[in-house]
Amino acid sequence: MKISKEDRKVIVDEFKSRHNGRYDAEEFFKEVREAGESHPAYEWFEWDQGEAAYQWNVLQARMFAQHIVINVEQPKVVDGVTVNISTEAPAFISPVSNRSSGGGYVEFDVNVLCEEAAKTLRSWLRRYQVCLNHVGQSSEVLEQIAKALEEGRPSQAA
Repeated sequence: MKISKEDRKVIVDEFKSRHNGRYDAEEFFKEVREAGESHPAYEWFEWDQGEAAYQWNVLQARMFAQHIVINVEQPKVVDGVTVNISTEAPAFISPVSNRSSGGGYVEFDVNVLCEEAAKTLRSWLRRYQVCLNHVGQSSEVLEQIAKALEEGRPSQAA
């Protein structure tokens, strides 16, 4: 069963009201497990232990390939001279376009990474726009960078 964000918020808020305003994931899980099917979040969890173990092992396999890096040489013009800049990059990337169908990883491709960077930057902006507003900063430069990443061209803002 899918539980909407709105319903999950109500459930979490109710849990927090009974736990000094805090959400502790482990404590929440214990509460759901103890309440069983009567808990409104019960169907969010995988209760078949074999399937849950399998899903955990697949997650571990994903984590196994994460944070492996390569050095990428890229030309950059500095004071009219082209020099190679070496930058660390992920050796394997999970293309954003494949994630909804199960995904998988591909070897480093700067265009695939740019697509992910643009999506992640826009997600960051949605989450943290309130913080930029709080400190009196504009998101304009970040929006320009996200657009450049989407278009696959160097940004004038960079």
